Amino acid sequence: MYSHYELEKEMPNNEMLKSVLSFFSLLWVVSGIGVIAGQFVPPALMLPLMIVEVILLISMIFIRKARKAGRTFAMVFALISGVTLYPVLTYYVGSLGGEVVLAVFVSTAVVFAAYGLIGYRMNKNLVGWSSYLFVALIAFFVISLFGFFVPFSSGFAMMLSMGGVLLFSLYTIYDFNRIRHQPMTDQDVPFVAIGLYLDFLNLFLNILRLTSFLSRD
Repeated sequence: MYSHYELEKEMPNNEMLKSVLSFFSLLWVVSGIGVIAGQFVPPALMLPLMIVEVILLISMIFIRKARKAGRTFAMVFALISGVTLYPVLTYYVGSLGGEVVLAVFVSTAVVFAAYGLIGYRMNKNLVGWSSYLFVALIAFFVISLFGFFVPFSSGFAMMLSMGGVLLFSLYTIYDFNRIRHQPMTDQDVPFVAIGLYLDFLNLFLNILRLTSFLSRD
């Protein structure tokens, strides 16, 4: 007897790409609403919300068995992510100016689209990148977390931001490549889209930090 998941029909690559990008766009709309709402959230609640973000992200790994809940979890995550993004954007708008922040966002979108196209067009399946990227991701976040307790020198912090740009550029290539080469169903859409959302968000934040460092020179 086949399970519900086994009976799900795999989507053609082009349909999967359209569905993922459509949901990815929706996540950014929800995130934008979160940014607007963020101005009304007391600063004391930002840290608890960040913890909720992490919990939701980890939970999404385990709810793959309850696949229908994926879209709800992804949208709730994007909303909270937008709320916690508000103070970050406020800081950079204050230090760099709104036009620079907007220019960085547009530049990130161009870079993201370019790397996404490269990844999707590649005939080679990059599944072998998975373990290496994951190890690099863990190392990046452990070092970044360490920086909250022991401030880095400006030079090291700049190098870390450059490493983040490289890491999430590679993740963008990898995640788009997965859409082309790995069999997926409609229930996989929110999980793939949230991965792309995180690729874009982290790419944007690291380019923003790098721009901030360069503007000080």
